[in-house]
Amino acid sequence: MLTVATAALAAVAIIALILVDHFGTYPARVTEYTRTPDTYHIVVYVGLGVGDPIVGQDVREEADKITVTVRARRRTDMGDFKSSFAIYAPVTITLHDPIGSRQVLDDSGRTVPETK
Repeated sequence: MLTVATAALAAVAIIALILVDHFGTYPARVTEYTRTPDTYHIVVYVGLGVGDPIVGQDVREEADKITVTVRARRRTDMGDFKSSFAIYAPVTITLHDPIGSRQVLDDSGRTVPETK
């Protein structure tokens, strides 16, 4: 009986951590990307709210495409000033394999344009 209770408590704790981690976060809009001299890295540019920190990134690589998600956390302490502005920030992405001719996509599946 103790084992079942311990497992249930651990499951609740894990779910709580996941919810806390994603509460107040959103996928920042990936607007463009640039190749770097190192083919295992690209730099994506994301649009996010003023003062919103970047809290994570996820990269899914397939043979023909790379899907990039960058998450930011909403700041609520800036009032109306924050909602009127956006900033664009560079985020370096490390790839498992060289970029080659693969397409870069955002979290919604939209093609991200390359800037040179």
